[in-house]
Amino acid sequence: MVLNNTNLTFIIATYKSENIIFECINSLTKNSNIIVIENFKNNNLKKRYIIKNNYE
Repeated sequence: MVLNNTNLTFIIATYKSENIIFECINSLTKNSNIIVIENFKNNNLKKRYIIKNNYE
């Protein structure tokens, strides 16, 4: 099996990381599968991510 970004998923566990998480996410390639687990009830992080990436 050849590993590449289409068959890998990056799981990022965070806690109150709204100010630095985007640097981490941006360091990954655009085709990466990314799951962010925010261990703090931070709805603002979710809103910023959705707006930044044009998701609905």
